[in-house]
Amino acid sequence: MAEMLSSKQIGDFLAAGTLATEKEEEAARKKLEEFDPDELKGYVQQLFAAYEGISEQITKEKEKYISVGKGRAELEPVYAAAIATLSHIAMIFHPLSSYGSLMLQRARNLRKDFEEVCGPFTVSITEENMNYFKTVLSPDTAEDVKVGKLNALGAMRSGKKGVYGVGALAYSLEKDATGAELVIRIKWLYVDEDYREREIAGSLLSEVMYLAKKYRVAAITADISISSEWSEVICYWLDKWHFLFTTGLAPENVFAIPGGLSPDVIEKMPQTGSYENVKDKDFVNIYTRYLRKNGYDGYLLKDDLPAGYIDRKASCYFGDSVSPKAMILSHVLPSGLRRVEYMDARENERRVVRQKLLYAFFYSVAYINKENQRVLMEVNEPDMYPFFDKALTNPEGDLIYEGLLLPPDSSEDLTEEDVQDFLNE
Repeated sequence: MAEMLSSKQIGDFLAAGTLATEKEEEAARKKLEEFDPDELKGYVQQLFAAYEGISEQITKEKEKYISVGKGRAELEPVYAAAIATLSHIAMIFHPLSSYGSLMLQRARNLRKDFEEVCGPFTVSITEENMNYFKTVLSPDTAEDVKVGKLNALGAMRSGKKGVYGVGALAYSLEKDATGAELVIRIKWLYVDEDYREREIAGSLLSEVMYLAKKYRVAAITADISISSEWSEVICYWLDKWHFLFTTGLAPENVFAIPGGLSPDVIEKMPQTGSYENVKDKDFVNIYTRYLRKNGYDGYLLKDDLPAGYIDRKASCYFGDSVSPKAMILSHVLPSGLRRVEYMDARENERRVVRQKLLYAFFYSVAYINKENQRVLMEVNEPDMYPFFDKALTNPEGDLIYEGLLLPPDSSEDLTEEDVQDFLNE
């Protein structure tokens, strides 16, 4: 039987979020891989023992905090350790199982208890509090949160001069390919380097798990670029949360379009054109009417979408400009990358129409930019890849690990009674 971690080691491990050295991390991984039922039982019992000890400390520190009226910096790590312990237990028994959800609810109650006394711990990121998180959100992600394309959670922790936003997780809540089920797609996760190894990423992911249960989502996804230096670390971490992984091509591809194209080429494109010469107000009316007619109900229809968010110079139509049969809408992100926000066709000859529409879009981008323009576009239909290979000589595809967390099957969906029976055997 492998040597068990002591109660103190487990408490330290959970409070820090990871063991201190690579050697200890490897040892912990080996222990987890070698666990038999008896060892798992012992490990969970030690987690509960650690939690009871932390809970007693919370009571003492909370009384001290209330009596003195200050000391968030002392109370915060104790609560964080308790929340991390419950999240870790949820992780072991599957975070979307009945028992896992119970543990996450208790962790959430602890977080709310802390916030009532000390202030924010985990918050929804909005335009109003965005400044707290500007160091942990990329400019592009921050804009997506502002316009409502993404939702985001932020972690707030004590520092030398106050409370700071130290971590952020951005995600979308959207319908799956069938349109029948909801899916959470994790798009961004980052923790400030000075606050790593404190289980901040885990606390943010735990909140996502809670939301998944609340909204009854069919799955949670996370795509990790294989070329990233952190890919193996992230996959190992998500694997402990019961994510399954396959490899594939990223649905979002970047294409470099050369600039300086003559306008003569665009004028010769049949049945297509851009909205460059249409007034902003008229353009908004045209594309909102088109989107509603096609059943779109997303962020592009928001009344408070920034003026000029959709770039009419590089947004194109097929058919009639006022009542198009197909449309492509694009936006330039803060990073300078141009992203296709919407593309669809209503004709039966969908593939042919899309190709003509894309050519018009490529030409429009090449015309309005003197230099090369990088374009980000989601390609979900495999039969479109040959077209891109032919139309563009330098598509920047990316291999990814596709992470997928599904609700547990009946054998994994343990209740509190099931776990207590297991621990008392």
